[in-house]
Amino acid sequence: MAAAAAGLVLTMMLWGSMFPSIKIMLEIWDPYSISALRFGLAAVVLWAVLAHAEKGWSLALDHRHWKLGAMVAGFATFFTLGIANSDLVSAALIGALGPFIATILAWLYYREPPPRGIWLSIPLAVGGAVLASQGENVTSGLGFKGGELFMTLGQICWSSYSLASQRWLKGTSQLRITTITMVTATVFLAAIAVMLMAAGIVPPLRLDPTPFQFATLLWIGIIASTVGIYFWNIGARDLGTPIASLYINLVPVFAILFGLGLGARPTLLQLVGGAMVIAAVGQMQLRRLKPA
Repeated sequence: MAAAAAGLVLTMMLWGSMFPSIKIMLEIWDPYSISALRFGLAAVVLWAVLAHAEKGWSLALDHRHWKLGAMVAGFATFFTLGIANSDLVSAALIGALGPFIATILAWLYYREPPPRGIWLSIPLAVGGAVLASQGENVTSGLGFKGGELFMTLGQICWSSYSLASQRWLKGTSQLRITTITMVTATVFLAAIAVMLMAAGIVPPLRLDPTPFQFATLLWIGIIASTVGIYFWNIGARDLGTPIASLYINLVPVFAILFGLGLGARPTLLQLVGGAMVIAAVGQMQLRRLKPA
């Protein structure tokens, strides 16, 4: 159990590093190319791991896999656009709304009863998200730059995928589910990037990244994505999903710590908003954990 807990902390650290890492890659590539590149790398690695772990498997795709891939592609696109169009700290704190959004969607899609404490979470989460959107350079208004909305849409896509994949592909190994949806998502993301380049909306893909930028791409495509998912599955298996979900609130903490190393400085309003978001999600999860 201690090893599983350590693995979950490592996962949250890896996922937290995605925020400043994408900021670095935005210096040379557009958001659409970044999404296609990092998911393509992850798909290749996961495919190789799956071929070794489940010998004899075949990549037989049906409409469910393509629908799941479209959801993941939507998440990757909105997630990257959110980071590109918002303050790094704001994006990280808005990302903490994921478990809360998943709870709402489970009720809307599958009529799963909302957990106790959700009505307390709603005003806390919304108020915290508004405060968290206050960037360093905001001089008037609420400070929304558009990225906060993209981050929220990305969370909706990811939560929809997480809920649907476990129902549509019940009985399939988590490694295979992840690999199949990474492959189909990469197809969508690559098609989007190519079409936008052909239309002249985004510039052609540059092939001259600095060694640091290229290393950052390898980091988020191979390490943060694949290793993070691997340890997440171990933690959920050994500790249970309710307990594992509590660790998700560490993602913005690690994201801000990495951001501080790159020069980001959270405002007081962002810190207060972040505390409200984490409290909103955390108290709801703790109420769910208590009966178990």
